[in-house]
Amino acid sequence: MMKMNAIILAGHSSKDDIVCELENVPKKGFIKLGSKTFLERQVKEFLKCDFIEKIFIVGMTKEEWDTDYPVIFVEDEGTVFDKGVNVYKDYISKEEGHSAYMITLSADVPLIKSDMIQRFVDKCEEESGGEIDGIFYYPIVKKETMLEKFPNVQRSWMKFMDLEFCGGDILLVKPGKLLEHKKLIDDLGSQRKSVIGQLIVLNPILVLKYLLKRLSLERLLKFFNKKIFKIEKGIYAPLMFDAEIAMDVDKPEHLIGARRYYEENKNLYE
Repeated sequence: MMKMNAIILAGHSSKDDIVCELENVPKKGFIKLGSKTFLERQVKEFLKCDFIEKIFIVGMTKEEWDTDYPVIFVEDEGTVFDKGVNVYKDYISKEEGHSAYMITLSADVPLIKSDMIQRFVDKCEEESGGEIDGIFYYPIVKKETMLEKFPNVQRSWMKFMDLEFCGGDILLVKPGKLLEHKKLIDDLGSQRKSVIGQLIVLNPILVLKYLLKRLSLERLLKFFNKKIFKIEKGIYAPLMFDAEIAMDVDKPEHLIGARRYYEENKNLYE
């Protein structure tokens, strides 16, 4: 398996205020699940993955988290896309023989485990025909899979002609190739909580097809590949059965659900 770097997005935005104030922490990565913080759990899981070269923490300083873990702290600036690209341009790309790929993960996904990360990468390889050569891998989790592990969870569901799902909070990307489409990715990122908003950014005709339930995920991916990136294949949405990768903590009820799941499965996490 090819080597790649990991980036944990650990900054703070105004939408984090409610949960952070509830837990009396400055950033969501410092919320505790059991005896460990979200951030500590994620770093420990990445360290178990032998294909991960370096771990970058974006949006936090060593003064904020004085840790002995082998991580690199990076300033938080720009859009979500900028954060990852800046790490690639300022750090990774300057190293001889650097990996072209990186995994990004939001710091508010505390239930992820190293075996889930491994399965995601394995699925990306499978989707690509045995070797990772795409540009962007965005995992999806079916609604029924999420609700089986996290009953009554409130997510932003995407309902296509063939399935209903939510997106995972871990990505595998080739940032060098995405740079050519920065504006589009920023615009899509600004609408990441709205399916309709993202489809409008892409093409208003897609909105009509979506509302009439005539848009399949396969057609949407084909649109991305051929119309946007001008390639046969490169944008993938691997279907995953690890609901934990899509269980981010945005609201107090999400935190309650994550802690309930942790207590019920503590043997897996301690």
